[in-house]
Amino acid sequence: MAAAVARDLYGEKTLLLIMPSDHLMEDVEAFHAAVSLGEAAARSGHLVTFGIHPSSPDTGYGYLKCGVGIKDAPGVNEVARFIEKPSLELAESMVADAQHLWNAGIFLFEAGAFLEEVMHYAPSIGAAAQMAVHAAEKSGIRITANAEHLASSPSESVDYAVMEHSSRVAVVPMAPGWSDLGSWDALAALMDSARPLGPVTTLDCDDCYIRSDGVQVAALGVRDLIIVASGQRLLILPRGRSQEVKKLLSVMDSMAA
Repeated sequence: MAAAVARDLYGEKTLLLIMPSDHLMEDVEAFHAAVSLGEAAARSGHLVTFGIHPSSPDTGYGYLKCGVGIKDAPGVNEVARFIEKPSLELAESMVADAQHLWNAGIFLFEAGAFLEEVMHYAPSIGAAAQMAVHAAEKSGIRITANAEHLASSPSESVDYAVMEHSSRVAVVPMAPGWSDLGSWDALAALMDSARPLGPVTTLDCDDCYIRSDGVQVAALGVRDLIIVASGQRLLILPRGRSQEVKKLLSVMDSMAA
């Protein structure tokens, strides 16, 4: 929908930089430099993504393999393939070969080029999105998409629907001190685990991330845990397994049903 709005307002060649809101860039200048590198490739019709040099064989991230360099776009490579959340053994081999990067899920492309690929590989999503925009309610700069058209769109991520199929995807390798704050493990890695947050009392605890927004939490002699209390719910899990929380929620939902 954003690409359709940008195209209608500013034209096919309008560049969009798509960035998730839960990412941290410690070196903003390095990120800006990577975006500048990607602009030439985006101007030539590529869908540019940004790859992070992996620091560990993390199984919670998607990976991509760098292909050949792109002519007239120094520092940018074609994407040879995507690998979605691999096994630990595969992740270790990819980190070791230095040809694979974490897929940061940040994109740079021209509105028209992106919509062309969407309509080619995911036409039902593209049609629903564009109809939802064209039939939207507009008030000043506010655009409220048409709910009926939007509801007709299949629920699928842009990676699965478009990026993994398109031959026009390119990647800019970068190292801006990136962290995806989409998991408790990622947040715990950035925070001082020796300073619990909220009404928390600890004794003889090591490498734990503990926080509460109300319930009194007391922990004694535990190691490598994430403990989060919010409202009437308490989450306890080993560090390194926060990507599996969705499985836990599925079990909870099935029990409630």
